[in-house]
Amino acid sequence: MADEYSARLEAHAEAARVHTRLGLDSTLLQRGETRIDVFDAAHQLGITVAFKPLKGLLGAYLKEEEPGMLISTLRPQSMQRFTGAHELGHHCLRHASNLDSEASLLHPDDPIEKQANHFASAFLLPPWLLRAVAIQKQIVRGDLLNPGVVYQLALRFGCSYVATAIAIANLLKLSAQQRAPLVKAKPQTIKLNELGAEGVPPSKADVWVLNERDDNMRIHAGPRDQFVLRLKERPSAGYRWDISEARRAGFDIVERTPAAAPAVGPENTVYGAQRERTFILQAPQAVRDLKSDDEDFLNTLEQYASVVGLRQQRPWDRNSEPASTFRLAYEPTYQPSGLLVQQRIPS
Repeated sequence: MADEYSARLEAHAEAARVHTRLGLDSTLLQRGETRIDVFDAAHQLGITVAFKPLKGLLGAYLKEEEPGMLISTLRPQSMQRFTGAHELGHHCLRHASNLDSEASLLHPDDPIEKQANHFASAFLLPPWLLRAVAIQKQIVRGDLLNPGVVYQLALRFGCSYVATAIAIANLLKLSAQQRAPLVKAKPQTIKLNELGAEGVPPSKADVWVLNERDDNMRIHAGPRDQFVLRLKERPSAGYRWDISEARRAGFDIVERTPAAAPAVGPENTVYGAQRERTFILQAPQAVRDLKSDDEDFLNTLEQYASVVGLRQQRPWDRNSEPASTFRLAYEPTYQPSGLLVQQRIPS
């Protein structure tokens, strides 16, 4: 194999070629998506994908007449996605069949494994996606040094916090001194800071902070994830957010006490002043209780994958046009098992 620098360039170029071939770099955000579906990409490239409880392995690539990849179900979904991108790298870079243990994938010495990792990072966290989501979220360079911002981006990319922090550090060309605190930050601490006194999330659950810039963007969240929804409203003009549709959809909702409205008086009258209103949402109980081996598992997931509309309007004038709307495009994720859903033969 060529030297590591050349191998990395080849891996990045191949990842970009696959993005272009599948139209990901031109259509992803237009479809309301911020994460690259590596397993659907493998499916489109003719690779059979199966999920199994692999002991001692994170995954495997099988270079056969009909190529395939195996992904361990014993790891979090962010690790499954990175493993899938690593195995896709083996395929696209024309490597031989490969069994990937934790050591060989996370701490590789073999140049082949290092190159597959370069492909995986470039495939899941390409610079064009980092820039596009930062623009969409109105995130500036200084914000990217904030671990809380990096954590929220990691959720949207469907990647681990560390992988996202490293990708951002590389994009910004951070010094070792700037990089260290960003990479070493603990997601659990970030989650507790976001929830405050409202509760402690389960250790494997995530906390999504959403605002107007997440309107109608697809949120791929775990069944026990929590959502901190922060929306601006104009109470002094009579407007309030109506969240009844989310309640009807089964979401559990807790509202934080809103900040006091601006003072109003002869010398400092404020017309239509805004304040931030915060809601904490959890997925419907039916989603939280769902098990992957339930008979109606996929149908239940599909039932609760929906767009929930919130409206900012005057409570006494519900027939008029709202001042603004927010659409929560929620899609619950699950621990996959067996063949990739797209590749199953209908019963």
